[in-house]
Amino acid sequence: VTLVPGEEFFLTVNVEAGKEKVDAVQISIDYGSAVMEVLEIKAGESLSTLLLNQFDNNAGTLDYAAGILPPAEPPSGTFKLADIRLLAVAESPQVDFSIHYEAPRQTGVFYQGTSILDAGSLAGARVIIKPNS
Repeated sequence: VTLVPGEEFFLTVNVEAGKEKVDAVQISIDYGSAVMEVLEIKAGESLSTLLLNQFDNNAGTLDYAAGILPPAEPPSGTFKLADIRLLAVAESPQVDFSIHYEAPRQTGVFYQGTSILDAGSLAGARVIIKPNS
């Protein structure tokens, strides 16, 4: 994504969980606030209970969490966690994001309180951020 000042663009946050069930996800992201601002975080449909939805355009931070409560069936496979609507405020040839995997702003994918997040191996769940097409 090349940023042009004044243009809005969207990023999708997907969870790839394979056969694992997921009942909660938290993402914590840093972004280049000098070139873009978050306007809105819109929930996906698979995790219906909003737990956290905040961003700080001065600091360039975004934190979002959602879950699902019984008796609803937890999702598995690949599903959309959220869409992020952003505004370009300066020209840039790229969009940089950094996902936090350590406390206190810790990205995680959970089932029944146990983390199933893939931290670099080929097993477990992953969080993927990609431009909307």
